[in-house]
Amino acid sequence: MKQETKKQLGFFKVAFISRSCGRYTGAILVALALTGCQTMKTLVLQPGPANGHDVFADKRGGKPAANHYNNAPELAVSAWTVHGEPCIVRSFIKFTELAQIPTTAKVISAKLYLTGVASSLVGPQGNSHYPSSPYSTSGENNCVVERVVGGNWNEMTLTYDNQPASTPIDLGLIPASTSQWNYDAAVDVSSLVQAMVREPVKNFGFVIKLQTEEKYRSLIFASSTASNATVRPKLIVIYK
Repeated sequence: MKQETKKQLGFFKVAFISRSCGRYTGAILVALALTGCQTMKTLVLQPGPANGHDVFADKRGGKPAANHYNNAPELAVSAWTVHGEPCIVRSFIKFTELAQIPTTAKVISAKLYLTGVASSLVGPQGNSHYPSSPYSTSGENNCVVERVVGGNWNEMTLTYDNQPASTPIDLGLIPASTSQWNYDAAVDVSSLVQAMVREPVKNFGFVIKLQTEEKYRSLIFASSTASNATVRPKLIVIYK
C-alpha cells in the first residue's frame, strides 16, 4: 500500500471596481495563484495472500454450487463445459483498505489493474478470444466489472449459489482479449469506488463476469495469491 500527495495550482479572478463621480469607470481582473488549494492524494492497493480478498466460484449444470477457489493463483471468468455440462464462472475481489480514504473525499480517478497469466490449471485453454483461436466463432469474451450491493461475502464461504447481487450502474468494461495468454486490463472503476468511499460499510467489492455468459468464452487473470507480487490485482485511487 502506498500513498502520495500532490498539490495543484489553483486560480481565481477578483474584480476590482472603482468609482468616479458616482459612476463605475471600469474593472480590472486579477488572477491570483494559490498553491495548496487542492491537495491530490494517490492510494495504491495491491494486497497479497495475507490480506487479499478474492475468489472465483462456478455453477455446473443444475447442480448445487458448493465450489469456491480462494487459494488459486488466478481469477477465472468463463462460460464453458465440464464433462459435457455447462459451467459458469465469476470472480469476486474486494479492497477493504479503501476505508482509509475520508468519506467526504472526491474520487478523481480509480483504476483496477488486472494482469494476465502465462498458463492455467483451471482453464488450460487460456483466453478464448485472439487471432486464430479455435473458439473465435463463440464470440468475444469481453467482461464487466460491477459493484456488489447485495451484502458482504467471505472468500472462504462464497459460492455461485450464495453470491450477493451486483448492480450494472456505472459498470467497468474489460475489452475482449487479443492474446491467449498474458492479456492485461486496466479498468476505470471511478464511480464504483466513489460509492464505496462514501459508504465504507457498503464496500462489498467487485464482481467480474462475462458480458455474455455463453460458451465457449473465458478470460483469466492473476489473483492476490499469485507468487509474483507484481502481477496481483492492483487498485490505484486518486482523490482529494
